[in-house]
Amino acid sequence: MKIEPPGLRERNRQERLTRIKRAARRLFQSKGYDRTTLPMIGEKAGLGAATLYGYVQDKRDLVWMLFDEDHAAITTQALAAMRDDIGFLDQSINGFRFYYQYFARNPRFAECLLREWDFLLSRSKNRPSATVQRHLERILKTIAIGRARSEITTGASDQDLALAFYHIYQMESRRWMSSPEPQVEPGLKALRTMLGIVFNGFGRDANGIGERKRGRVPA
Repeated sequence: MKIEPPGLRERNRQERLTRIKRAARRLFQSKGYDRTTLPMIGEKAGLGAATLYGYVQDKRDLVWMLFDEDHAAITTQALAAMRDDIGFLDQSINGFRFYYQYFARNPRFAECLLREWDFLLSRSKNRPSATVQRHLERILKTIAIGRARSEITTGASDQDLALAFYHIYQMESRRWMSSPEPQVEPGLKALRTMLGIVFNGFGRDANGIGERKRGRVPA
């Protein structure tokens, strides 16, 4: 079946939306969330207020659009970098590193997201839930590798384990982003400590010490 290219009207709509997102990203980064207004975004995008409101409800819509777009790309990179020759906890931290690096490169946008995320999740459309699901699916792939290597032996479901890791990531990344000058590696070290505490209950201790004592893991 031949797929017809988008019509002129749809192309124009996508072009306007691209301009809106580009303008919002630049203003959020340069002025911050509070000092940026929708009229400012519309002016920078070369669009009137009526046209702008045809695409977004408010600034929160734009924060979500921009992050969801970025998050999809980051998750693709994290999945491509997965390995089957390292331990589960290292594998997990390697994956989360992509998100920490992203926030470190975009501190003002991270501040916007941190402030608005809970409100976005509470909206009736609940669109950020797609971003959360993307995170969970990536963590589930990491858990699957851990299961295959017998690093994870608990009878708890993979979905519950992924959710536990996701909640710890949310807590630790928020704490890290709230610091005056968040640095990636110290932030990941703190995250690894918290994940390791949970990992102890997955069937082995975080550093493999118990497994080495039983002769299962080379020192």
